[in-house]
Amino acid sequence: MKNKNPANLSAAGLVEMAKENHRKIMEEASKKEEEHKKRVAALTEKEKELTAKIKAGKEQYEKMKNDFEALEKEQREANLAEIKKSGFTTDDVKSGKININQFHAQGISDDEIKKEVLARTLETLEKSSDAVREKGEEITRLEFELYGTQSDIYHLMTYPVNLLKQSYRRLSDMLDFQLEGMSKDYPVAQSLKIQKEHQLMLIEKGVAVSGGYAWRNISLREAYKVRLDPILQKKHIPMLIEKLDGIEGTETTRMTITFHPAGSFWPGDPIEIMIEKE
Repeated sequence: MKNKNPANLSAAGLVEMAKENHRKIMEEASKKEEEHKKRVAALTEKEKELTAKIKAGKEQYEKMKNDFEALEKEQREANLAEIKKSGFTTDDVKSGKININQFHAQGISDDEIKKEVLARTLETLEKSSDAVREKGEEITRLEFELYGTQSDIYHLMTYPVNLLKQSYRRLSDMLDFQLEGMSKDYPVAQSLKIQKEHQLMLIEKGVAVSGGYAWRNISLREAYKVRLDPILQKKHIPMLIEKLDGIEGTETTRMTITFHPAGSFWPGDPIEIMIEKE
């Protein structure tokens, strides 16, 4: 079996070892903090420059979009007027300016007009649209660089703290490993304590922390002795004996008796007996 405490350290020895590790951890964290200060200062300056560029760029981008919007409206109106001049429209036939036969031969529907206006406008304003979109892309790239810079700053600023956390976690793991050899009986005692706490709740208040309580794999003779267990409330003893008297068991009969206390949401009798082996 692997020795959990190979150096056979006492509790006091482990404390001294932990103190020495703590000193080394603090020295390393302080060293890294000093190393990172200059880098953080340079990155902070870069962050300020990028923030200013982005602010100015967004203002210009907004102006370009507004100017484009006005230009697009103007161009749409001009294209619409030009298209209406070159052919008959639905309004012309509705007003009586032309008859339906003329409209059928030379007319342009409202949907066709809209599509043609859009196509002409997009083609005319393509260069201007591209310029506005390029400005938006430029800002996106600047923002990407800004957030990368901020990420580097946060990493450098928090690195010493994260180093402390990781180092203390390793120290804690090491102490747990060493202590395992000293405190191997603790989990067993703790588990038994919880079990007894559960039993005391049943004895004192007749209620269970969770579920009920079972006497497992016992003989018929042992089953009768359950009435002497303080865990089973006295008021349920008659029911227990009555149920046991109804069992024609042998020396090989094995059973489990389960006590379901009040509040356990068990729909049946408080005493449940299950035959496991005849």
